[in-house]
Amino acid sequence: MTPTQHATRQFIANMYRLDRANTERSRRGSLKNVELAKQRIGYYTPSHPYFQALADRITHPEASLVQIAASRGQTKDAYASQLRRALTEYQRPRRRTSEYYAELARKSAAAKRARRQS
Repeated sequence: MTPTQHATRQFIANMYRLDRANTERSRRGSLKNVELAKQRIGYYTPSHPYFQALADRITHPEASLVQIAASRGQTKDAYASQLRRALTEYQRPRRRTSEYYAELARKSAAAKRARRQS
C-alpha cells in the first residue's frame, strides 16, 4: 500500500467516525428537546404557535428539524428558532420589578432594626 492510499483510507475512516459522532450527538440533542417539550407544552394553549411547534417535536422524536419544518411549511431555521423560543421562554429568570425592590428594602430595614435592638 502506498503512502497516498494509506492516507486516503485513514481520511475515510476518520470521516466515518466523525459522521457517527455527529449523528449520535444530534440524536441525543433531539431526545433532550423531546423531554423538554413534554415539560413545556403545558404552559401553552393549543391555539398558541409554540404549542404546535412543541407538539410536532413530541410527535416526531426521531425526525430531523428539516423534516418537521417541511411538514409545517417552514424553513428549518424558522422552525428551530420557534422551538428554541418555546423551550426557553419559561427558563428565563423573571425581571425584577419595583415590587421586588420594595420588598428587598423592607427586609433590609427590618434586618437593620433587629440588629439595633439586639
